[in-house]
Amino acid sequence: NVMKTFQEIMRNEKVTFRGNVCVGRDIQVSDLLDSYSAVVLAVGASSDNKLGVPGEEITGVVSARTFVNWYNGHPDFANYDFQLEDVNDVVIIGQGNVALDCARILMKDPDVLDTTDISRKALNALRSSRVRSVSIIGRRSHVQIACKIKETRELSRLPGVVTHVSKDELKSGMTSASEEEIKNDRPRRRLTDLITGLNISGETEEAKAMSLRFLLTPTRFEASATGRCKSVCFDRNILQGPPFSQRAVGTGEKLRIPCQLVLVAAGYKCESLPGVELDPSTNTLSHIQGRVTRGQSSDLEPHLYVTGWYKRGAQGIIGTNIPDAKQTADSILTDYRDGNLESSKNAEVENLFSSLNVVSWD
Repeated sequence: NVMKTFQEIMRNEKVTFRGNVCVGRDIQVSDLLDSYSAVVLAVGASSDNKLGVPGEEITGVVSARTFVNWYNGHPDFANYDFQLEDVNDVVIIGQGNVALDCARILMKDPDVLDTTDISRKALNALRSSRVRSVSIIGRRSHVQIACKIKETRELSRLPGVVTHVSKDELKSGMTSASEEEIKNDRPRRRLTDLITGLNISGETEEAKAMSLRFLLTPTRFEASATGRCKSVCFDRNILQGPPFSQRAVGTGEKLRIPCQLVLVAAGYKCESLPGVELDPSTNTLSHIQGRVTRGQSSDLEPHLYVTGWYKRGAQGIIGTNIPDAKQTADSILTDYRDGNLESSKNAEVENLFSSLNVVSWD
């Protein structure tokens, strides 16, 4: 459905697509501002948040974004090799939808994935995979888990896979503040009920096992003699603080989980474009209803707008981006109707792209 929507837009005679253009290298934001009545930055979050944990650079510790790009066939990751035939146990750090997507791909029957548009290279690697256990780990409790109920329910129903949770970790996370957080939040309460209803015995005769682990903070990645990841060390946490502001505080208790692959799903990060200053406190572009401001002041950058994750940070999905995009579009239309946008700034706009190897929509 998303692809069909994009196709409908791109086939409109008023729309021109220019791909293979790197803003900041091939052309600058200032060039675009000189040539167009309005410029919208919708570049998203293109890199990863780091954990800052010792051993994060060793072989076998990879960002979840890399894994997602690999199985989706992103051309920049065409030559990546996850060597899943050498992996039995996987740890995923983070409990958002991306983390659950990665777990689902690792554990799902490749014959079922064959009916999707997954990368053929990734599918072949998954067919030879020896992965038998996946642990999805968060630093807070099941009440604060970042994923949605639809993704969690699908993960819990994978054929041939049993999903475990720890009874002790569930109990520790259900503080009085946690109870208050779900008291009047029906979707959150339904998700909490789903998680607490999963297999908690730890006993299964199934070939594959999934574990949702809570109240654990990674402290170190350990490498084997060959330099590949062999385990992750964690501190066990408790929750402290009022409802909706609970913090994970270490107890001093240590835990080690063996694994040969770690996927770090700690969130995506926006990157600055040359000439565009991100707010260091939020790592987003400062704006007023989508109108870009200069630094953290209220002075507007003329004709420059922002939308999506570059505007509000790497959170939410397509449905979350729609009202966000509408707000920015409304600001552009308002500025146009108020006479604040020039109808045509530079008739020689094509000269910007004449020396570049531009890819058209066709």
